[in-house]
Amino acid sequence: MKLNNRLLKSFMIIFSLALVFGVSMGCKEAEEEVELTSELTPEVAKPEIPPAASLAVDFSEMEGGSTSNIVGINRQLSPDFYAVPILGTYFADAALVVGVWNLVIVLGMAPPITVFHAAASQTAVYEGDRTWAWNISAKPVAFNFWSAKLTGTVSEDATTVAWSMKVSNQTKDANNCCTDFQWFTGQHTIGASSGSWQFYDPTTPDAANTKTLVAWDVTSDTIKSLTFTDNSSADATSDWGNGSYLQYTVSGDSVSFTAKDSSKTDATIIAWDTSADTGRIRYDDGTSEGCWDSSRDDIACTP
Repeated sequence: MKLNNRLLKSFMIIFSLALVFGVSMGCKEAEEEVELTSELTPEVAKPEIPPAASLAVDFSEMEGGSTSNIVGINRQLSPDFYAVPILGTYFADAALVVGVWNLVIVLGMAPPITVFHAAASQTAVYEGDRTWAWNISAKPVAFNFWSAKLTGTVSEDATTVAWSMKVSNQTKDANNCCTDFQWFTGQHTIGASSGSWQFYDPTTPDAANTKTLVAWDVTSDTIKSLTFTDNSSADATSDWGNGSYLQYTVSGDSVSFTAKDSSKTDATIIAWDTSADTGRIRYDDGTSEGCWDSSRDDIACTP
């Protein structure tokens, strides 16, 4: 997994989107408010927007110590990123792996989460054809005017919802994405706790090049599972290696984190107890394993 210039450019585009919507939500400028209404009679009830947790992970229990995201980025440049040992203690090794992936997820998922929060505060408009829309606009920086549109289309049998998020920048140029860029799509079953999101490559806004597939199952804040898979199309920049994935699962006090490099046979698996503050790491050689206690000191692992 090499961090090249295209990946950095992709991260900067995504991070700029986060700033765009983050800044816009905090703007206190007085603007003329226009009430959005629809003269169409809805054929279907307005669908509930999936939870923000369907795109978010929380690794705060693993943060701290001597590890840092900068160290993590440097390690990501090495093909032996998950080699044994990394930093000398099992907790430090686990925190480093989590720190790198946390950085990747935070950069990639912050914009849609921000937009979701913004959409939830808007008045949905019925557009016909079983589709509801949440429209968001902002005036962030450098005189660029961004707008975003989240739509949810209910299936004819009223069992599923197809989601779409498009963003536009009126001042599109070589440095600014985009006009009606299909940022991501998604689907979920009405009344169910699971669904999926498909993200597209912002470095090729005029082509529908897939980037990341997110499968989510969120019952509550303490029972949830998310899997992020690199399913980059041939013309997209692959960030992790096509087929590589990250799985994050929470079940009460038990949290697990599985990182699988598609070029390797085994995954790195990290598990910890948020109440006891203990955990373990199994390295991707398939055999090496280490554990730590509540003081984050190395201890012998028990079955």
